Amino acid sequence: MASTQLSPGVVVLERDLTSVANATVDNVAAIVGSFEKGPVEAMTQVTSERELLSIFGRPNEYNYEYWFTAAQFLLYGGTVKVVRAMNDSLKNAIDTAQFVVATFSSTDTTLTVAAATDLDVNDLLLVDAELLTIQAVSGNDVTVLRGQLATSAASHAAAAPITLIEPAGTSSTINEGSTFTDADGTLTVTSASTLGGGTNSYIRVDDEIMQITGVSGDNLNVTRGLLGTTAAAHTDGSAVALQLVTSQKTEINETTATGITAPLIKNDDEYENNVEGAANNWKWAAKSAGLHGNSIRVVMTDAGADQVLSLAQPTSTEWQFTSGAEVAYSAANIYGKVYTYDTIVTVVDDSTLVGSFEKDNYITAVSGGVTGRVVAYDPETRKLEVAIDTSSADVLEVGDTVSELANNSNSPGSATGDAATVESIRRELRVSLNPGSPNFQANQNVSDANAASVLIAAVENDYDTRLYGVNQRWSNIAPRPTTSAWVEDRGGYNDLLHILVLDGDGKITGTPGALLEKHLNVSKATDAKSPQGDNIYYKNVIKQFSQFLYWGSHETNNIYDRDTNSSGGFGLSGVNREFDLIKSDNSLNNLDDPTGLNPLAVPLVGTKGRATLRFALQGGVDGYTISRPNILGAYTLFNDAETVQLDYILMGPGMNSLNDTIAKAQHIIGIADARKDCIAFISPYRGDIVGQTSTPQIVTRTIEYFDQLGSSSYTVFDNNYKYIYDKYNDVYRYIPCNGDMAGLVLSTTLNQEPWFSPAGFNRGNLRNSIKLAYSPLKDHRDLLYAARVNPIVAFPGQGMVLFGDKTALGYQSAFDRINVRRLFLVIEEAVQDAAKTQLFELNDEFTRQQFKNIVEPYLRSVQSRRGIVDFLVVCDGTNNPAEAIDRGEFYAEIFVKPTRSINFITLTFTATRTGASFTELVS
Repeated sequence: MASTQLSPGVVVLERDLTSVANATVDNVAAIVGSFEKGPVEAMTQVTSERELLSIFGRPNEYNYEYWFTAAQFLLYGGTVKVVRAMNDSLKNAIDTAQFVVATFSSTDTTLTVAAATDLDVNDLLLVDAELLTIQAVSGNDVTVLRGQLATSAASHAAAAPITLIEPAGTSSTINEGSTFTDADGTLTVTSASTLGGGTNSYIRVDDEIMQITGVSGDNLNVTRGLLGTTAAAHTDGSAVALQLVTSQKTEINETTATGITAPLIKNDDEYENNVEGAANNWKWAAKSAGLHGNSIRVVMTDAGADQVLSLAQPTSTEWQFTSGAEVAYSAANIYGKVYTYDTIVTVVDDSTLVGSFEKDNYITAVSGGVTGRVVAYDPETRKLEVAIDTSSADVLEVGDTVSELANNSNSPGSATGDAATVESIRRELRVSLNPGSPNFQANQNVSDANAASVLIAAVENDYDTRLYGVNQRWSNIAPRPTTSAWVEDRGGYNDLLHILVLDGDGKITGTPGALLEKHLNVSKATDAKSPQGDNIYYKNVIKQFSQFLYWGSHETNNIYDRDTNSSGGFGLSGVNREFDLIKSDNSLNNLDDPTGLNPLAVPLVGTKGRATLRFALQGGVDGYTISRPNILGAYTLFNDAETVQLDYILMGPGMNSLNDTIAKAQHIIGIADARKDCIAFISPYRGDIVGQTSTPQIVTRTIEYFDQLGSSSYTVFDNNYKYIYDKYNDVYRYIPCNGDMAGLVLSTTLNQEPWFSPAGFNRGNLRNSIKLAYSPLKDHRDLLYAARVNPIVAFPGQGMVLFGDKTALGYQSAFDRINVRRLFLVIEEAVQDAAKTQLFELNDEFTRQQFKNIVEPYLRSVQSRRGIVDFLVVCDGTNNPAEAIDRGEFYAEIFVKPTRSINFITLTFTATRTGASFTELVS
C-alpha cells in the first residue's frame, strides 16, 4: 500500500488477526417480586443470599415465594437481577410524616365513637375511670361534659371501650329514717317494687352508683361506689334511680392526623429526576419504601458552642444572658457570642424530695422570688434543668425549696405537690467564639445583659459532653467538626458536620439504637473538598454513599445565626462565609419516641438548645400485593436484549387467580421468545398443587393449566412445589420449583457443559428440599411429559430429581430438548459476538475467510466437548452474491448436528438354551 508520509520517517502500524469466538458466561437470572425494601421498578444485581437479604429485606408471609425463588437459584451459583414491583400503597418514611394521634384528650369535649346507637342526651358514658354526661349527639360525634359524678377528666386511648349508663325510668327514695352512711351495705327504699330491677341491677343515688346483690322486701344489699364513682353518705329521702348499664356499648374512634403524607420515591433515577431538586417539605427520607424505614433515626451535629463557662453564684438577681449577644474578656482579646444559658439544679435525696418534676411545668422558690420553667428532670441523678425567669427578684441558692406549679395554658398554675431542696446549682453559659479568638479561662470576668460583672468559675469544652442519645457522646464517635481546610483557606468558618444513621427501634438490625452508618466531616458548603479532592458537600455524600437515606432539604429552623449581617445557611458556597450553627429547640428523650406520644419518654437533662439535631423517620408503608399490570410492567424492564444481559427468566409464584397466573406466564414466555437469548421457567398454579390430595386430579389440572400456554423452545415447564425450611421465620413453606429448574441448568453449565441435559440422577437433584407437594408415578409422568411438563419426582434414596428435559415446544424437533436449546443459545451468542467484529470491515473474500477462521475453531472446540456431532460453516461467494455485497450485506450459514440426550432406555433380556450360539441369536 502507498505510504501516507510526505517526508522521511518511520510509522509503526499494527493489525490484529487474533480474534476468536469467546465462551459465554450463562449465570444471570431475572425475577420480579414484592419485597420488604429495596428500589422499586429498577434492576438490582444480587450475587448471594446475604446480599438479597441486605438489599431487599427478609422473607415474610406475604412475599416468601418470590424471595425464596431467587434465593434457591443463588444456591446453584448464579446471579439474579431482582426488580421490586410497584404497589400503590408504598411510601418512603420521612422526618415530617403524617401520623395519627389516636387519643381523646382530657380537655376535648367532642367525643367521636365507633357507633352512637342508643346514646341519648343526659346518659352517662364510662371511659376507663371517668364518667361523662352526654349533652348532644350528631352522627358519631358526642358532645360531653367531662369528669362527672366526682370523677376526674383524663386522656383516653383510641379504641378504649365505652360503657353506657342510662336511666331505666323507674325510681324510689331512701327510707332509712336517718343518713345512709358511706359504709352501709344495706339500703332501705320506700318501695323496691316501684324501683324495679333486682339482683345485679344498678342504681344511682346522687353521685354514686351501686349494684344490687340481693333483695329482701324493701331492703337492698348493695355494693358501693361502682363504675368510677365513690361511696358517700346520702340523706334520707334522696332519690334512688334504676340504671341500665351496657358494657362495651361502643368505643372511642378518635383520630387526629398531623404532619404531611409521605411520598413514594421508587429508586435513584426517580430521586435524581423528580425529587432532589424539588421544594421538599421534609429533610430526610428512607432510601427504600416500606415500614422498615420507620425505624431510621438521623442525628447530626456541627461545631456548636465552643466552651461551657460555669458561672459564679449571683448575689442579688439572676444573671441575664441573651442568645446571640456579644460576650468578651477584652484584656486577653477573647471575643464570642452567647450560644445558650442554662441552670441545672441537683436536689437533695431526702424526705423533702416529693414527686417528679415534669417538662413544661413551672417552678417557684424563695417565696415566689424566683420562678422558672422545667426543661428536664432526671430522677436517677436528681438533676433538674430549669429556665430561670431572669426578671426574678431574688436568687436561687443552695438550701432553697423548689416547688412545682402546673402549666395552666403556658402560665404558672396551682401547686402540683412536687417539691425538692436544692443541693447544688450549676449555671452554664455556652459561648461560640469568634474566628481566631483564644479560649476563655477560669477566673476571668464577663458581663451579662445588665452589665453585671460575672466571674467564670470553671471552663470546659462543650463537645466533650455533647450527647446524641442516652449516655452516647459525640466525642466517642469522632473529634469535633469545625472548619474544613478547603473552606478555611477561602475565608470560611464552621462548615463541617457529623451525621449518624441509627436503627431507632431495632426493626432493621434487631438492636435498638444500633449505628447503621456514619458520615463524618461532611460540609455545609456546596464547593467544599477533602484533601484528596473529593466533594464533601453533605447532600452529595449522602446521595453517593448512604444506603439508608435520601436528602430532601436543608435545616432552617433549629439554627443559631452567628452573623446576622450575611447568609450562613446550609447549601451555599464556602468562600468567605461564616456558616450558621445547629441549635436544637427540643431536648433528646430517654426513650425512642418518634411520635412524641409515649408518656414514659422524658427529656434528657442538658440536651435542649444544644448542637444535636435528631430526626425520626415515619410514614413508611409496605405494599406486598402486586397487581397483574404492575408485575407484567416490571418484567418489561428485561425486554431489551442489547442492554440487559440475561440467561434465565424466573416466574416465581403465580398470581392470586388462575387467569392472572396464566397471563403472567404468557407474558414471561413472550419476553423469552422476543429476546431469543434466554429461557423462561414456568411453574404450575399453586392452588392446583399445594394442599391437594388426589394425584390424578393434580396431574389433570396441571396439564389443563399448561395446555393454555403457548408453544416455545425458549421456555421450560415444571410440575411441582417443594417444601423448605424458612430459617428467617422458623417455619416450613412450599415454594415453586422454577428457581431450581433454572438452577439445575446453571449448575450443569458450570460443572459440565451447557449442552448437557440438566435432568436425571447425575445432574438433576434439587437442592434444599425436604419433600415435594406430590410425587407423580410412572403413568402420571407419562401424561405430564407428553404435555411438555417436566416431572420432578421423589425417588427413595435418590432425593428429589428433575426427571425430564423438554422445552415447551409443542411439536417434535431438536429444539424440544433443553440441552439442544442451550447448545444453540451458547453457540449463537458466541458467534454473534464474533460477527460484530466484522461490522464495517471490507466485504471481500479475505473478511469472509477471516470470519470462518474465527467460527470454525470454536465449533471444533464444542464438538470435542461432545456438544455437536458435526458442523459446516458456509461463508463465501455462494451465499454472498454481488447484489448482497452491493447492499452492504454479509451472510454466513452455520449447519450444526446437535448431540441428543437419552430419554428412553429399553433393556431386553433373553433366555437361551444351554447349547445356543450367541452369535447366531444376535444376528
